[in-house]
Amino acid sequence: MKKLPILTKTITVDVYLFVGAKQHFEVPLDYVISESTPEQAYKKLLKEFPDQNVSAIENPYELPYEDFWGIDFNELGTEFIVDYPNKITEEVIRFNYDTSNNKN
Repeated sequence: MKKLPILTKTITVDVYLFVGAKQHFEVPLDYVISESTPEQAYKKLLKEFPDQNVSAIENPYELPYEDFWGIDFNELGTEFIVDYPNKITEEVIRFNYDTSNNKN
C-alpha cells in the first residue's frame, strides 16, 4: 500500500528581540561629556574617536560579537502569515491587541 504524502502548511511568526551591546572608548582623562542627550554624546565620541568603534546606530550588523552582552524576548508580531503548499494561496491572521502590556 502506497503512503499518501503528508500535507503541511507553513506559519511564519515575527519575533522581536532586544539585543544589548556595550562599546568602550579610550579617551583622555580630561575628556568631558557635555551633550544633553545620550545620542549626541555617543555621536560625538564616534566623531572624535572614529577608529575605536563602529556606529551601532548606523551599522549595527558590524558590531563585533564580543560587544554583545545579552539577548531577550521583546514581543511577537501581530500578524501570522500562513503559506499553503505550492504557494497556492497565502493567509494573513491579524491579532488586534495591545502588545505593550504583554512583555515578559
